[in-house]
This record gives sequence, structure tokens and C-alpha cells, in this order.
Amino acid sequence: VLKAIHTRIAHRGPDAYKVWLDTDLEIALVHRRLSIVDLTDAGIQPMFDKDRSVVICFNGEIYNYKALRLELEYYGYEFVSQSDTEVFLYAFKQWGIACLDKLEGMFAGLLGDLKTHEWYLVRDRIGIKPLYFSLEDGYVSFASEIKALTELPWIKKELNHRGMYHYLTYMVTPAPMTLYKNIYKLPAAHYIKLDAKKNITFHEWYTFLKPSIVYDKK
Repeated sequence: VLKAIHTRIAHRGPDAYKVWLDTDLEIALVHRRLSIVDLTDAGIQPMFDKDRSVVICFNGEIYNYKALRLELEYYGYEFVSQSDTEVFLYAFKQWGIACLDKLEGMFAGLLGDLKTHEWYLVRDRIGIKPLYFSLEDGYVSFASEIKALTELPWIKKELNHRGMYHYLTYMVTPAPMTLYKNIYKLPAAHYIKLDAKKNITFHEWYTFLKPSIVYDKK
């Protein structure tokens, strides 16, 4: 199944792929890579910190990663790559899910804390990068394209008539709806949290209505 998934979305990342499966944690991650920042194998995902306490699997690009890297180095973190992925990873380790507020860029994917067993599906402020998910049959499944999700045996291809109505009327299916029943699109600036007890909560981490942060220049 995992091979079928990464083959189905090979066009999204033709340069490399990696599969991570942990039966104790009951998780499997598949990533296809389009090499842009740090073309070496050090940038391959899923990526772990050196202590294997956090993991990241995401699609996108962090524009301010060099500035964030300097800040994280000040806190004592050591990097083994030049990738923005590793900066995102250690930002999550340092600040938790609040790290999203520090990021400038486009991103969608998963962040995991292997010590607390907390998992986050995240999407950038504008929703530039897509993230689709399903909660069918007791699984939390996610992917950057619906066609990857339909490779999973517990997901059925059933038409969402309400989603089709919106598409035929407005030429778009607004999040969280898609054209399929039980497959959803994570709205922009939202994240899903799965805690150690497998409770699922949805959070809006950014809104244009938030007041801007004012920094004291003194």
C-alpha cells in the first residue's frame, strides 16, 4: 500500500522518496522529494532530529529559514544539513506548535513529538500548499493529493453531492469539503492535533483579524 501511495504521487517529488513505518507507534509516513533547498541526501524526509525525539514530513518552502537557523543555533542546536526542513524541525522542537507563528513561507504536512506522542497536521496561512485528510475506519490519513488517499483500502470513493453542487455553481469546492465523502481539505491557517490518548482537535492558528505584533525597537 505504501509503495502504491508514493508511486501515485511520484510527480510531486521525482528526486527521491523515503518510507518510515513504526508498528509500535502505529504510524507510516511516505514522502516524495523535489529537491530545491540543499540538494544532498541530508534533506530527505521524513526527517528526525539527532535524538529522534521529533519528526517532520512536509511539503513546501520556508523563506526565512536562514534567520530562524541563526536563532536556533543561539539556543544550541546543531545542524547537519543546509535545508529549510531541518530548521522547521528544530523550530518545532524549540517552540512546539507555536513555531508556526515564526514561519514565513508555504507549507503543509506533519509534525510529531515522539516523546509526548502528539501529532500535528498543519497548513500555511494562505493555504498555498494542499493537505487532504480522512478519519475513516479509525485511521488518521493525510496526503497532498486525494489520489494518494484513495490507494488506502479503508477509504471509499463516494461522491459528495454537496461538494459537487458547490463546484458546479462556483467552480470551487470550499474547505473543508471535497468532491468525496469522508475526505476533507484542511483549511488554510489551521492544524489538527492528535494527542497521546488519540483525541482529535481542530485549531485555527492564524487569522487576518489578529492584531499585528508590535516590537519595541529600544
